[in-house]
Amino acid sequence: TCALPIYTVCSWGDAESVAALIAAGADVNARGDQGGTPLFNAVVGRNVEVVKLLLSAGSNPAEKNDYGRLVVDYARNVSAPSDMVRLLESPPNARRAKR
Repeated sequence: TCALPIYTVCSWGDAESVAALIAAGADVNARGDQGGTPLFNAVVGRNVEVVKLLLSAGSNPAEKNDYGRLVVDYARNVSAPSDMVRLLESPPNARRAKR
């Protein structure tokens, strides 16, 4: 298990703690177990606000884990909320870039 606090609080779906860790400089693209980023753990936590926080802080949903899977693939496989899947399919940074 990855010992970085951001992984743990993302798994809990604790948006307030995630925001505090990001403000303190947590690496939102750090690699943890099986090469996953905190976004993978955020899917486990099932809190769309956590996913939004990570994406807004620069988390890259195009990063694949050690198995070559994208976080959106993982979200679909675990039946994550549909609004979370849609957000991962078209993250805020991608929407801003299209304008």
